[in-house]
Amino acid sequence: MKVLKFFIAILFLLSFSIPNVNAELIGMDLQDAGDGLITRDTESGLDWLDVSLTANQTYDEVQTGIWYQRGFRHATKTRN
Repeated sequence: MKVLKFFIAILFLLSFSIPNVNAELIGMDLQDAGDGLITRDTESGLDWLDVSLTANQTYDEVQTGIWYQRGFRHATKTRN
């Protein structure tokens, strides 16, 4: 019982240290109305291409294909 109370207290304290983030993920259209193939992150300003559009393609095929020509790139840890 003491362990449970301890974890509840820790979670309670951590809830005050987590910053409030107001990011939203919004579905957007890429080619046709209602296709929803783009997800926009309002916090970072990045647009994410739906994974289904690059399914069954290798990393190199995507990198040398139409999506890189249209300004998309693979995700990285740092924001470029």
